[in-house]
Amino acid sequence: MVIYADSDLPETTAEWVIEALGAALGLMDDVTEFYDVIVPADRVLAAAAAHGLRGARLKTSPDVFEAVVAGVASQNVHFSRTYQVMDRLTRRFGRPVPYPGGIAHTFPTVEVLAHSTEEDLRSSGLGYRAPVLRALAGSILD
Repeated sequence: MVIYADSDLPETTAEWVIEALGAALGLMDDVTEFYDVIVPADRVLAAAAAHGLRGARLKTSPDVFEAVVAGVASQNVHFSRTYQVMDRLTRRFGRPVPYPGGIAHTFPTVEVLAHSTEEDLRSSGLGYRAPVLRALAGSILD
């Protein structure tokens, strides 16, 4: 695995990054039982696996705060809408981080979301959930 950084990473930091990415992407998960038991019993999954489409699991939130925000964002909406809202929040309120292929954004901090206006949060697609998220972030910050 290659890790890009502005400067050399201490060994412990590099190990932490690899461990965090491995956990978030499910790279360390043992999925043997899934492919040995579940996939053969499902014709769609079996066909996908036969064509080389294999994966470990869905992306998970790297920390509890992001998971809670995703929980708020996903209330009473289609699953795909949750990803849209999370992407808008990240792009609008996250810190831009340049990398060799472009610019990524960190997930917004509790402080940033707590101090955002309801209108800014609503315009990110949260709608009526905006005051809930703002209050939640404020409570965590307090």
